[in-house]
Amino acid sequence: MFPTLWHKDRLFVKKVLPSEINPRDIIVYMNNGFYVSHRVRKVIEKGGGIMLYTQGDFNNSIEEINIDNLVGKVLGICRNGKTKFISYEKNNIYVIFIRIISFLKEISGQISEFICSYPCFRGIIKKLFPLRVEYLVVKNTSSSLDFNSFYNFYPFSESEYKITLGFLACFKGKPVAKLWLLKNNQDDYFIYGPYVKLIYRSRGIGRYLLKMAIEYVSSNKNRESIYAIAWAKKSILNFFKEMGFFKDAKNGFIFVLNKPYFYKTDI
Repeated sequence: MFPTLWHKDRLFVKKVLPSEINPRDIIVYMNNGFYVSHRVRKVIEKGGGIMLYTQGDFNNSIEEINIDNLVGKVLGICRNGKTKFISYEKNNIYVIFIRIISFLKEISGQISEFICSYPCFRGIIKKLFPLRVEYLVVKNTSSSLDFNSFYNFYPFSESEYKITLGFLACFKGKPVAKLWLLKNNQDDYFIYGPYVKLIYRSRGIGRYLLKMAIEYVSSNKNRESIYAIAWAKKSILNFFKEMGFFKDAKNGFIFVLNKPYFYKTDI
């Protein structure tokens, strides 16, 4: 929700009735045990209930939320010891301005991804931002606060998947990579990730997180296989193939954004 909400902001949240929720309101809801704050795009009656469609101010993905997961509506913000009420933040002009900034951010991110996909640029980045292994720490975590700096939260329905564990890599105390280990209703384990920040890619961090997740499932959960949810992008699919995964014809496609593949490996 940046720049409307900043990291370490304290929110004043009021529990409200569904009829009191309107488009452009900022709400807090539960998603897989996490508190998430997004802006309401639409309020729709669906299947005898009310569904909220929300979107962060600084991302382009829309999330469907059941009204039962609503915590409340944000009325004010406490920042640096000063308190202010939500007012102009719900104005149409403000929201449009934020959408434009978000779109430009998305375009610049895609350009950066394209440039950094070339080996010569990756070599330059490695020279400019050297990675010393002694400063790299990987920890297991279940806290959503550890993943705040990545700006991309849990994208799946909490009725279908649960986060079992998160693997977080930090360099000099700053988060640089993450991977989630999920479990579905049939007790199958899934890899979501790894996600590595741009300047730390091609250093082997993603492979290390993936190996840790596989070892965790293999040693602690007594499982013979583990799946990976991989976006339909050649470089990502090749990454999983190199790590010993293969396509499982039985599962085929999964119906999530961008039609990611199910990949499976024997562990």
